[in-house]
Amino acid sequence: IIKLQYNSETTDKDCNDDRGAEYVRENIFDLCSILGASNVRQARDIVTLLMIKIGLKIRLRYLGIKKSNLKDIAKSVNYERLKNNPRNISLENLMEILKELY
Repeated sequence: IIKLQYNSETTDKDCNDDRGAEYVRENIFDLCSILGASNVRQARDIVTLLMIKIGLKIRLRYLGIKKSNLKDIAKSVNYERLKNNPRNISLENLMEILKELY
């Protein structure tokens, strides 16, 4: 769900979708509306609460992943496969996402 917020901040400069950043943002805000949220943060909170209610572990540390392993995880990602994400994800971006998930 953190990627939802990350992708909602896409610009034409870092957008991977040929339809453009505005298209991506509109779809994300449509999803927020479907969830009954007025913004991305509310959508994140709604999905996070749902995940907790159904018993999912929402933090990497709850899965036994050590903070010291985050960089190794980020380096092991096949960035070519991430090109299907609406917004480009660099090693630095992924590190920030992983830190938020920790």
